[in-house]
Amino acid sequence: MKLGIDMGGMSIKMGLVNEENKIIGRITIPTDLTVPYQTLVERMADAVRQMLENAGMTLEQCGGIGIGSPGTIDAKQGVILYSNNFGWENVPIVEELKKQISVMAMLKLNRLHLHLTDNQGWRIAIDKYPQLVEYSAVQETYNEELYGPCYYTKEDIKELVAYAGRHHIEVIPEIEFPGHSLSVLVPFPELSCSGGPFKSEQVFGYEENVFCVGNDSVFAFMENVLTEIAELFPARYLHIGGDECVKRYWQTCPRCQALAQRLNLRPTPEHSVEEQLQSYAIKRMERFISGTLGKRMIGWEEILEGGLPEDATVMSWKGTECGAKAAATGHDVVMASMADGLYLCAAQGADEVEPAAMGGQSYLKDVYEFEPLPKELAPDKRKHVIGTQACLWSEWTTSGELLEYMLYPRTVALAETYSFGCDSFYCFYRRRRFG
Repeated sequence: MKLGIDMGGMSIKMGLVNEENKIIGRITIPTDLTVPYQTLVERMADAVRQMLENAGMTLEQCGGIGIGSPGTIDAKQGVILYSNNFGWENVPIVEELKKQISVMAMLKLNRLHLHLTDNQGWRIAIDKYPQLVEYSAVQETYNEELYGPCYYTKEDIKELVAYAGRHHIEVIPEIEFPGHSLSVLVPFPELSCSGGPFKSEQVFGYEENVFCVGNDSVFAFMENVLTEIAELFPARYLHIGGDECVKRYWQTCPRCQALAQRLNLRPTPEHSVEEQLQSYAIKRMERFISGTLGKRMIGWEEILEGGLPEDATVMSWKGTECGAKAAATGHDVVMASMADGLYLCAAQGADEVEPAAMGGQSYLKDVYEFEPLPKELAPDKRKHVIGTQACLWSEWTTSGELLEYMLYPRTVALAETYSFGCDSFYCFYRRRRFG
């Protein structure tokens, strides 16, 4: 028995397909964006029971219901529910995040991606390494004054995860590796290639000092950290970062080059030796995440460099090209395309009238009309595009009011497009403005 689900317009069409691939029941559920997620689930469960009752069956008699593969709602296949992702960097007030989780549930968004570490700070307590928050959760301002420490305690995370769970939202943590790791190198300079000393960054941009992948202590550190992270977050996915790793020090680091020799790495037309070193490091962490922690690894599109771990999921952020490449080879992909307006820390209008932002524009119309399925992707590979994500990096949001100004209404546009299908931006705008 298969359940087909078609989420289009302002209703949900459902159908039951028996073992002979014949539709034995259909039902339509009216809905709109104000319906809470839990209410929607309850309505769908009632609809399934109603269809079974009309067919003279019970759930026990049919032995359970499976979800078919992606496609149209017909006798051959059902439609799986999407995996929609939504993310922003660390917002220090748990109550603020809980408020946004409530809105996410109303919009039927079901993933919250928390970016917890970067060059500028480490934002979560790790029992084995208290120095991380002691040294890297405290920032120095431009006038050399200190503020902080600003980080999540483990009790904060437990409270947040439990609240999200009650709203049927999964919280996915991100711990950056091997780049964007300066906040680790400040208290532990021995994990770098150069040896330090280091200070946390106070500005944006690339940082050349990254983890030394030729040092086994780096992997022991990451395994210890991820073990504690996995205990806090029951989510299926664990985000490893993997983006924007500057490899200059690896080129001259004796330990990194000795590792390259042991692995017999040689430059190829596609990948440098250092890109292959990153691939080695990412694959080694993936084996630990899947084999020991029992989770799936997800990373930004740069984890494609040098070769991708077999079961890794790719988050395509610069555009959709890397996502299409990964999906074509059978890897699951989340589209979070900055080029298509999904970075909500970009201005919504002209720079002259907008708050300070990262640069560039992300117009409401761009977000609403974003197409996550690349045209060049073969039909049988489109199932690997499992969701979209809007990203908001909170260094641009200095208050809860500004956070919401950047999030909405663009998040509403993304949620409606992916949940119900896109008609026209004009119709969307009239619905949201005039009801």
